[in-house]
Amino acid sequence: MPEQMNCNNAQIPTLHIRSVVIAIMLIIVSAALRAGGAPVQEPSKDLTMARKAIARRPRGMIYNDDNVDAQTRTPKEFIASRLQYLPRTQVDMLTFDPFSVDNIAIWPSEISEVDVESYPLFVAGHDPIALALEFCHKHNIEFYPSFRMNDIHESLHENWRRTANWKREHPEYLLGKHGDNHRYPLSSPRAWWAAKDYAVPEVRERQFLVVQEMCEDYAVDGIELDWFRSPLFFGPTLDLEPVEDKHLRILNDFMRRIRTMTERVAKKRGHPMLIACRVPMNVERSFAIGLDVKTWLEEDLVDILILGGGYAPMAMSQSVREMVEFTRKYDVPTYACISASGMTEKSGRNNVESWRGSAMNIHQAGAGVYLFNVPYGLQPPDVDSKYQVYHSSPQQVQLYNELGSAETLKGLDKIYAVDNIVEDTYEGDLRPGLVVPGRLPIELKPNKWSKIMLPVGEDIVANTPQGKQAHMRLHVGVPQLSLDDQVHVRLNGQAVYSPPSRRGAETANLLKNASFESDGEIGDDVSTWRSDGFDGHKRVPTRFSVGAKGRKNSRSAILEVTKEHIWALADQIVPVQVDPTRAVEFSVWMRAEKDRTRTHLVLYLLLPDQKVFDAAQVVGEFEVSSEWKQYRVVLDFGTAKSLPTSLKNAQIRVIIQVYQRGPAKLYVDDGRLAFGTPSQVDFNVAPAVVRSGNNEVELKLDSRQPSGNVSIEGLELILSYQRKTE
Repeated sequence: MPEQMNCNNAQIPTLHIRSVVIAIMLIIVSAALRAGGAPVQEPSKDLTMARKAIARRPRGMIYNDDNVDAQTRTPKEFIASRLQYLPRTQVDMLTFDPFSVDNIAIWPSEISEVDVESYPLFVAGHDPIALALEFCHKHNIEFYPSFRMNDIHESLHENWRRTANWKREHPEYLLGKHGDNHRYPLSSPRAWWAAKDYAVPEVRERQFLVVQEMCEDYAVDGIELDWFRSPLFFGPTLDLEPVEDKHLRILNDFMRRIRTMTERVAKKRGHPMLIACRVPMNVERSFAIGLDVKTWLEEDLVDILILGGGYAPMAMSQSVREMVEFTRKYDVPTYACISASGMTEKSGRNNVESWRGSAMNIHQAGAGVYLFNVPYGLQPPDVDSKYQVYHSSPQQVQLYNELGSAETLKGLDKIYAVDNIVEDTYEGDLRPGLVVPGRLPIELKPNKWSKIMLPVGEDIVANTPQGKQAHMRLHVGVPQLSLDDQVHVRLNGQAVYSPPSRRGAETANLLKNASFESDGEIGDDVSTWRSDGFDGHKRVPTRFSVGAKGRKNSRSAILEVTKEHIWALADQIVPVQVDPTRAVEFSVWMRAEKDRTRTHLVLYLLLPDQKVFDAAQVVGEFEVSSEWKQYRVVLDFGTAKSLPTSLKNAQIRVIIQVYQRGPAKLYVDDGRLAFGTPSQVDFNVAPAVVRSGNNEVELKLDSRQPSGNVSIEGLELILSYQRKTE
């Protein structure tokens, strides 16, 4: 999701004259660029056949540029920031967002409001669309303006900040009301009030005219209609209900009108104009939100189909394969999206190896690769954070040269994994379009095998480079695995690990006042715990105090979040005797006043003269319900990035955190630390056992815990090719 720009749009109504002047300047400056520079094509008597031939021609990758280069001020800076790295890579089609925010254009539009303050390059009199178009055609890269059919980023703004006047003046054109982001949780589609209502004829008319204007004024190769940003078009979707037949007819007619227009423009110019559409990753989900993809393909309304939002990119190959089979009979090429928003540091996916694994799975499923929001991941180290946002990194350029072909990915290290995504807690504007079967987390119950399918997009052994050998490691992410728990693992029916006899952990109640059940009177304060709260970067009052009824008529503590838009924590630092071969477990019983209270348990290993993030740490994220349940995290000292020779002065920082909008109350009881040998979660795997395609991973829990069940939060197969040893 693009970063929002720090500027206030409240002055726009008073800047109409300035807007007109800028538009006139831009028309003069860009006139030569707008109509010229297109790849030379012989006029065809049958433009439909020519269009289909262009759609089918092989492409390495499609790259979506959401134009967050808002701080560039000259054409040279603009090209250097992102585009200069694309030539001579596998990227041969660029889709480019022509708006700084919904309905505020960065080109001299006569239909849409134009950006007069937040996009310096445009304000300085340059036309970013013309510049990008000219650059792409000079380097034989196709150029498609990308129209977000419902960009909703203004929904998070207060006081209508950065919202187009058209939306301010016509709130009846929107699906929600200003301020709904405060009335509903962000996991609800209703919180994203700025989405346009396509049942309103004026909305469709304006959207059509803007697309038509771009097609008529610039020599583009085609257009992208991005129906996934965001998939909210009609009222029923706000309640996650399927749309009515009339809504399907509305968008079918809209698509027919778009095709008629592009064919008219193509005939006038003598060369084809294509339509690409980004939609959810199956026909049924698309249909439910108003996108009748089957009719679109049957009536030749779409030339290129792009699948999904890329928010769960690691295990989507089965869904991609099903869509490829569906589109094959219509002879329409299909591309699957990988978004940096699904390749985050938090998920462990912010690495080149994960991008390679996702891309290889896409190729095996029969689709091409489409990249979205790439500049938000894989950024260059040791660079100012503001600079990172607007400049390509060496890792990005590496992706541009590798991901477009299965051949260039052969023999490279990869990570194959299953995504962790809980659909009903995901961002509400995206939930209607998500297709996430077979994802994590899954719950393991004692003495019962659970099955997970993990896709691998290649024959590992056959792709091993000469002089090297494949090494594979299976990692199971089980943040709540107790030191007394063990997990049995099978891969494709073959035992990978059968644990030895169970060991006992040493329980030590080292957390002062952590059990909240002492024989003495604790009082109203938890004196050894510090509490803090934040609203943005501003500190706000919060309380962590004893005074509530616990699980067993004891006195539990309460962490109270008293304001909206706040996260609150309670923490304590405990001196420990650290042994690098051991692990520490923090367990605590919790319940919340409201179900689905988002809670983190965090353990940090603190070492003298060492930054926190250089040492070992673990974060468990939980949706706490209103019933008492035990939660735990285990910190393995062996995961420290660097350990000093002496661990004599080590400390453990324990954090309990509520991380969501308040007000909220989290009840905490019986918190304890335990020490012991960490349970094994990493397993070497024989490459010959791994299949090309879906691999069946089976897991079984062996537990002494009274609550029993644990959750599998992560699963990844880590492939590395290493030189053969003599």
